[in-house]
Amino acid sequence: MDDIETWIKKECRTPAGFPYLRPFTPNPKWRSAKVFVIGTNPATPLRNQFKSFEAYWRALTQNPEEFNKVYSREHGGGESTTTERLRILTDGLNGINVLVTNAVWLPSSESSKIKCTQYYQGHKRLKQLIDGVKPKVIFAYGKPALGTLEKCKKIEGIQHNYPYASDYLTPPNKQRKSQRKSQSKPLVLTYPHLTGAGLPSNTKFNYKDDLRKFAQIIREYLGKKV
Repeated sequence: MDDIETWIKKECRTPAGFPYLRPFTPNPKWRSAKVFVIGTNPATPLRNQFKSFEAYWRALTQNPEEFNKVYSREHGGGESTTTERLRILTDGLNGINVLVTNAVWLPSSESSKIKCTQYYQGHKRLKQLIDGVKPKVIFAYGKPALGTLEKCKKIEGIQHNYPYASDYLTPPNKQRKSQRKSQSKPLVLTYPHLTGAGLPSNTKFNYKDDLRKFAQIIREYLGKKV
C-alpha cells in the first residue's frame, strides 16, 4: 500500500455512527487517472451495508461491481440527475481513466446541509489527491467545486501545480484556447452544476452539447482519437 492510499484510508475511516467518507467513485486504477471530474459531494451515505471498513475499501478500489450493487440497492435502483447527465461526459471519454471525485467527501443527500468545516477539510483533501495522482485534466462543475478548487491554490506548504479555474460560463472552446498545453500543469475546465442550479436567469444551458464538446476537447488534449 502506498502513502497516498494509506492517507486516504485514514481520512475515510470515520467513527461509529457516521458514514464512511467517499473520496471518489469506484475505480481500481484510481492512482493512474488522467482526468479528474470534481462535483460537490456524494449523495448516498454508506457504512453498515458493508461488513467492515476494509470490505468497503476493497469494493471501492478493487471490486466496482460489488460496490455498485450495494449502491444501487440503497439508491432504489435509480440514479440522480447529476449522475445521469455526467454520463454524457464520461461516455465521451470511453477508454480514458477518469476519476470522479468531489469537493466534499462526506456523503449527504442535501448539499445545503454540508457544514463549512467539511468544505475546509474538503479542499485540503482534494489538493492532496490532486498532488498524489497528478491528473492531466481537471473538469470541475458547480460553484462548490469551483470554490474548493480555487482554495486549493491558497494552501501553504502544498505545491501549486495548476492554474486558477476559469469562468464557468465561458464556452468550452474558449476555455481550451485560454490555456497552453503544459507538462506540469493540467488543463482546467469548468462548468455550472449539471442540474443548472445557481445559473443566472436567462442563461442558456445546453449541457448535452457542452459536455460532448468538453469530451472532445479532453480527448484531443490527451492525444486520443475522437
